[in-house]
Amino acid sequence: GAVCDASDLGTGKGGLRLATDKGTVSIIGSVVYNCDLSMSGEASLVRLMNTVLLNENGGGTATLAAAQGSLLAEHVNAERLALQGREGSARVVSSEIRESLKISTTAGSVLITDLVAGARAVIQVETNDGSIVLRVKQFQGIVSVVTGGSVKCSGEGFEKRYSSDGTVEIDPCRNSAAAGSSLTFVEEARVNCVTANNRNDCAYLGEVTIVSNSGNVILDFAKYTAASASA
Repeated sequence: GAVCDASDLGTGKGGLRLATDKGTVSIIGSVVYNCDLSMSGEASLVRLMNTVLLNENGGGTATLAAAQGSLLAEHVNAERLALQGREGSARVVSSEIRESLKISTTAGSVLITDLVAGARAVIQVETNDGSIVLRVKQFQGIVSVVTGGSVKCSGEGFEKRYSSDGTVEIDPCRNSAAAGSSLTFVEEARVNCVTANNRNDCAYLGEVTIVSNSGNVILDFAKYTAASASA
């Protein structure tokens, strides 16, 4: 594991930094305490696996970056996680994010599977033309999408929507294209917003924002309530 000075968190000083322009950059099976973590490569794999990032005062960010290489975060538990790529794929697998997950790529695809997000977590994905697949085990909040590609939504977590007369169930991510625009919009689809006491708390929960010039987007949110998680 690694231990850093907690006073350096968020300052750009100290922390744990690994970089290469040729080989693979990997951290596997570690506990990182009070560190901002930075891992970067050029055309190689940048990989963070089976790792927990803990900070005594909260905060702390793990950043994976590569120009042409692939980015992989698997079985990671972190306050904040950021993946920054250009041409390679970005994958987040079976991980838990308490505060934020931010992914940006130019031409690479984005795959997020079996994600557990904190109660007010923010998930942001930006691509140019890479496809985006987001499959989430735990999330509560609002989902918004802007893309030049298609959008498909599934999962019991989406709040059901019905026609104006209440007789026909419609796509939970029913989207529309602005007049004269090639972009498709999904505006504030609701996911798992009704809490155990039957209040709709979406405004106080998390947020997913996806923006892509031409990428196709697939979203799948599982049913989740805080009560069922603690039961």
